[in-house]
Amino acid sequence: MGGRRLRRGVAEHAERAGIGRVVRLHRQHRNGDSIVGWLILASFPAVIAVGALLLVGSPHWRPVVVGYAALCWGAAAWRHWGPIAGPDGRRWFVVAERGLLIWSAESNAVVWTIRWGALRAQSGALAWHEDGQVHELVVPAVSRRKALLRSIDNRTLGPSWSASRLASMASAGLVTVLVAQFAAVPLALDIIRGERPGDFHDLFRICDGGRAFSGAPSYRGPGPHPVAVRLWTSHDLQVQADRLAPDVVQLIACPNQIGRSSEPLRSCAWEDGSTEMEYQGHYRVDVHEVSTGRNVTSFEIAGSSDVRPVLACSPYHYDLDDRPDHSEPVTYPTEAALATRLSPLVDGEALG
Repeated sequence: MGGRRLRRGVAEHAERAGIGRVVRLHRQHRNGDSIVGWLILASFPAVIAVGALLLVGSPHWRPVVVGYAALCWGAAAWRHWGPIAGPDGRRWFVVAERGLLIWSAESNAVVWTIRWGALRAQSGALAWHEDGQVHELVVPAVSRRKALLRSIDNRTLGPSWSASRLASMASAGLVTVLVAQFAAVPLALDIIRGERPGDFHDLFRICDGGRAFSGAPSYRGPGPHPVAVRLWTSHDLQVQADRLAPDVVQLIACPNQIGRSSEPLRSCAWEDGSTEMEYQGHYRVDVHEVSTGRNVTSFEIAGSSDVRPVLACSPYHYDLDDRPDHSEPVTYPTEAALATRLSPLVDGEALG
């Protein structure tokens, strides 16, 4: 029975019964105590999983958040609309100006009509006299149950909206908006258009053998083809004149060390027996298409051969806990050298 039709039907019965205008309807729902308990238990693994995924920078926290939010909304829907056992089915407790009307959704008829003067409440139950008998009814789980009991206790209508109800509805709406904005919408976009990298660190999973980003732009046709390079420094090289967003990058270059020079570029020894010999590194750079993960090309490049003055042997060897007594570092390719080797891929026709 639709909401308007129901309200019109109970309003007619209330007028005929002489209890006046209908002010508020309380809808019976399923008891949610056990549901809330299960949701609280389920929140612990969900929070742990989201925290762990955020710590490692994984975007897969979004399905966990959306899944738990869907579980909560599903539980709320079951609690609100799930079937009610009993001959009367779901009952409606209708607060009118001069009394209370209890309506059966199953039979679409009045169960009881009780005037305020004949009604009293005690410990969540109703009691009233009718036809020389005392009737008692435990108030079940209903919407705004406290407001209903307050009206019965005080034999007054009470407010239609309470501050606590407004606050709870506003909180639920705010949480829903936040989940939608930061988790559900990005996840839906990833499903519809394919996943895209959120930042440059996301791209590096391709270098580690991870899956590609199907929503990234394809590498084809004439340039420019934006390239990002995984470096060893604190920033990431983007071989492009202007700074670009990660979701427009078409290629990711992944340098891997394959060897080093036979002779060190510098050799340092200290009185305490510690040594450090630095070698020129040799690298293979594998260039992958971001949208498919396929290897577009590979090339070899040498690390820097320059020994900067700041890297020359210092007169003292500092005994640090995390510094080995004997170390053999290797040099990395310079950003300029990498940019030079990658520029044909940026500006030229797509390979393959």
